[in-house]
Amino acid sequence: MTRQPHLSDQDVKHLELLQSVISRLGNNSFLVKGWCITLDSTLIAVAHSRPP
Repeated sequence: MTRQPHLSDQDVKHLELLQSVISRLGNNSFLVKGWCITLDSTLIAVAHSRPP
């Protein structure tokens, strides 16, 4: 049987802060990738609609 390490309240708060930062970064990355795909698609559509 393994022993669980004892974490203080301050350690738990710090881990919660890190978890929220990582979650926010992941969400922002997802949003930026979505906007990049939208912008790329728009630019390609505009480029193909112009006469040569």
